[in-house]
Amino acid sequence: MHSRISSPTADLTLSWLQNFNRRHLSLRLLTRCCILFLGITHLHAQQVQIDTLQPDAEYDNVCSKMLYSDSLTTTFVIWIKHRVPLHKHALHTEQVYILSGTGRMQLGDQFFDVKSGDHIFIPMGTPHAVQVTSSTPLQVISIQTPQFDGSDRIKLE
Repeated sequence: MHSRISSPTADLTLSWLQNFNRRHLSLRLLTRCCILFLGITHLHAQQVQIDTLQPDAEYDNVCSKMLYSDSLTTTFVIWIKHRVPLHKHALHTEQVYILSGTGRMQLGDQFFDVKSGDHIFIPMGTPHAVQVTSSTPLQVISIQTPQFDGSDRIKLE
């Protein structure tokens, strides 16, 4: 026969644990249902063949093509023939991955050369620009977080 210790503290602890287990089970079930719902209705995988991407039309200096966008992020492939003038984003962090070409990047007060394979992190509010130094356009992947609609781009020159 098992004896149960009974005291106000033990009863309160046992009651709390039972309620916690019920709430925890309900929360886990709710979380799984939400993930399943989101997975079915909103989330999808996407593969992009980077080496096959081309601008949709002729362009003078900069051409961008959106690859993906949701409320959390927007991803572009961008071709730059000459330069991107100094600007900043009031509400966005940007990451740039150089696919091809070379350039001279300004990030805040720093200047440095960029080439294929470089990954640049641009914190929110940081002035940045690039001057192409190769005979071919600079091709980059730009990832902006959160979703980018262009409204927070502040021209600085």
